[in-house]
Amino acid sequence: GSGVAFTSYRVDGGGWNGGTSVVIPAPADHSNDGSHTIDYYSVDNVDNIETVRHADVTIDTQPPSGAPVDPGSVLAGTVVLSDLSPSDPGAGVASVAFQYSPHGAGSWTTIGTAISAPWSLPFDTTAVADGQYDLREVISDAAVPANVTTTDLPGPKVIDNTPPSSAAVTAPAPGAHAGGTVTLSGAASDATSGVGQMVFKVNGTVVGTATGTPASVNWDSTATSDGPVSVTVEAKDVAGNGPTVSPARTIVVDNHPPTVTLDNPGAAVRGTVALTTTTSADTTQVTFERSPAGAGSWTTVAVDSTPPFSASLDTTLLSDGLYDLRAIATDGANVVTSNVVTTRVDNTAPTGSVTAPGAGATVGGPSVTLGASPADSGSGVATVQFRVDGAPAGTVASSPWTLAWDPSSTPSGPHTIDAVVTDAAGNSFTTPGVLVTVDSTPP
Repeated sequence: GSGVAFTSYRVDGGGWNGGTSVVIPAPADHSNDGSHTIDYYSVDNVDNIETVRHADVTIDTQPPSGAPVDPGSVLAGTVVLSDLSPSDPGAGVASVAFQYSPHGAGSWTTIGTAISAPWSLPFDTTAVADGQYDLREVISDAAVPANVTTTDLPGPKVIDNTPPSSAAVTAPAPGAHAGGTVTLSGAASDATSGVGQMVFKVNGTVVGTATGTPASVNWDSTATSDGPVSVTVEAKDVAGNGPTVSPARTIVVDNHPPTVTLDNPGAAVRGTVALTTTTSADTTQVTFERSPAGAGSWTTVAVDSTPPFSASLDTTLLSDGLYDLRAIATDGANVVTSNVVTTRVDNTAPTGSVTAPGAGATVGGPSVTLGASPADSGSGVATVQFRVDGAPAGTVASSPWTLAWDPSSTPSGPHTIDAVVTDAAGNSFTTPGVLVTVDSTPP
């Protein structure tokens, strides 16, 4: 055609202006925000007039707003980042982006951008190294150029996708005997988010849970049979990584005391005496003790850690008299005391003499009375053995300590008669010999 001679426009029904560029004020006080209508037409060089045209323009000087959802202080795996209701009073929200930076570095990398509701996106934390990071939300509206609002999320965030590096049971000690309520303790290590949870197990069954490290729980062992059990602790970090399982530790459950009986060594003893016991199978050690009878002043004789649990008592180191003996047994956790056995220590030999026949007597016939007068101030006289020329003629075990002896088969002539006196402890004494004449020859 003839070409455009001029163009006229007006804004919001105001006066007409010439030109092809339209300037609509956009003051920072937002006073002109909103929709505006531009009317315009052109006239060519032969005065043809164009029908008036219209264009709507929105002025938007206000930034968008939002409230990013805090995903937590410690992150692991894939985390959803979101803003439930971003808004913009003018052109509307165009996009919501999330970014991360190593903590304090200000070096931002975009994780992703959402361009429509529900304004959320996944963050695969395994794609970055464990450590501390800053997160922020960037909201852009549809204005050109866009108004942008940046909001920092609370932080820093700890990203941790590595399980605890170690876990260990620290108590009870390996092989310890324990009963009743037992304190189980453990420790773990995690370099990034720290140890969050410690789960204690006995023979694979959970018996307690604690937080942090070191940690302890109390376990009621009374429902578990006596014997060895395996204790482990499993650690997870604050981010939920794990569990890291400790090496197993074996302890011995013992809720039943051992049994022990001290065997009676005899009513009277001398020299070195063997002390023996009868114990239950779970006994690990027996201590033998002595005391003057009735005094309750106990002295250790010996300690034996090897079945069948015995000891030697050297009575020669003691004064003669009555003593109480006992045994104390342990199974590693419980201690019990045996019965008390009272015995007499007697290391002193008895005394005595032959009283019949008298020295120088002549004896014969089918029956001659042999007599003795024994004495013992300790355990008492047990037996008197009469001898003729050193050969036993007979033994008596009670007063009046006499024996009928038939000398008819003994050759006529001089013979020596003595007696061996033995007390209840086994000490013995041989009396001086008495010289007599035997007449076994019939007339």
